Amino acid sequence: IIELGAGVGVPSCVCRELKVGKVLSTDYWDDTSKDFVTAPDPDRLIPHHLFGVNLEFNLLQSAGLRGENEQDEKSKDKQCFVRKLDWYNAEEVRDSKRMINPNLIIASAVVYYKEDVIP
Repeated sequence: IIELGAGVGVPSCVCRELKVGKVLSTDYWDDTSKDFVTAPDPDRLIPHHLFGVNLEFNLLQSAGLRGENEQDEKSKDKQCFVRKLDWYNAEEVRDSKRMINPNLIIASAVVYYKEDVIP
């Protein structure tokens, strides 16, 4: 399963809880600088270096993989993954698809900008 625009990853966490197999949770973040986000959405005050971190934490937590030594715990699960994905980058899309060869793609609340929807 690939989840598009995972945000905090609730659908991915449900899939992991149901033990559906491999789950790739994807979301978009600009870069890994430590500056606060000021564009394109000035209302979102999340440091760039935290993008994806909450998603990864939630997914691994739902899989029961957060323990005292998180680095060792992460390496034990080969069924859940978190990855940055820009839908407009064809190479990233292909790489994500090849990564787990999904039989299902899920998404929730992924349309935020009017220009992303063709009338």
